Amino acid sequence: MRPRTFPILVFLLMLFDGCAGFPHSGVHALVGSWTNRVGTLLKIRPGGTFDAFARDPRGGKVHVWGNYTIVGDTVTFRGSGGDAPNDCHGSGMYHFQRASVDILQFTLVRDNCRSRAQNLSLTWHRQ
Repeated sequence: MRPRTFPILVFLLMLFDGCAGFPHSGVHALVGSWTNRVGTLLKIRPGGTFDAFARDPRGGKVHVWGNYTIVGDTVTFRGSGGDAPNDCHGSGMYHFQRASVDILQFTLVRDNCRSRAQNLSLTWHRQ
């Protein structure tokens, strides 16, 4: 019986170690460069700023920048400059979750900016 216990124990230790290998909340869970399936690049910096580069439906690129604040697993983005649509000058609040080391997901809490909400609701992959 003892020889079977050791491999199971090793597996469980590896499983728990893998779960603890990346931050699940706070600033460090978001910091980095992230892309989604429509080609948007989101650069989140540790100092509370971000840059977003997206494709404009009419062609070309859109660059928006601003600030963010985090409380637990909730982030609020506030655009402060760039080519944002008219309804995107306020803030948007989202819950976030790190599904794995390289995957980030946002869930809408409230945001009047439709394009930001649609874009952030996609799955993000670490670049």
